[in-house]
Amino acid sequence: MKQRHALGIIAVLVGILGFLLFLSASPAPSAAEQGCIASGGTVTTGLCCQSTGDFPDTCAIGACGCAPGQSHEVRVCDCGEGRCFDGTACVPVGPQESVCTSPNGTSMTLDEAMAIAMASECNEIGTLQPMHVCNANTGTWWIDLESFIAKAGCSPACVVDVETGRASVNWRCTGALPS
Repeated sequence: MKQRHALGIIAVLVGILGFLLFLSASPAPSAAEQGCIASGGTVTTGLCCQSTGDFPDTCAIGACGCAPGQSHEVRVCDCGEGRCFDGTACVPVGPQESVCTSPNGTSMTLDEAMAIAMASECNEIGTLQPMHVCNANTGTWWIDLESFIAKAGCSPACVVDVETGRASVNWRCTGALPS
């Protein structure tokens, strides 16, 4: 009886030791992964550009916008509808700023940019989307478009120039285009 009891205790201790070894062998979650989960996101995988690593900033334009031939699978944070992962946490879609300022100091609000985009060729090419970003280096608002015209390898945006007040479509095509 004592021998069977001792064997049971040894078996439990070996199991606990094995479990502890398993836990120590598992890599600790990265800061980006922890930020994703802590802010309500779900860790999943997706196709992103070859130069992109795990947990890319999905609020920025381009990290996961390459053609499949120029992409590879990485771990991403799915933040759900109306939110994106900024590299550290899930945040509302689009940057928090509502004013874009050019290098020359000219400013334009997002509402003004949206009105210009609605009255431009952009509105004829597709439907303006909630995802937007101010590129302060070029003094332009970039507003995603869901195009009425399918173009392989392209992810169009309506680009509104803060200084001129003009809008144009940038197709943001990647990869080799068929001839």
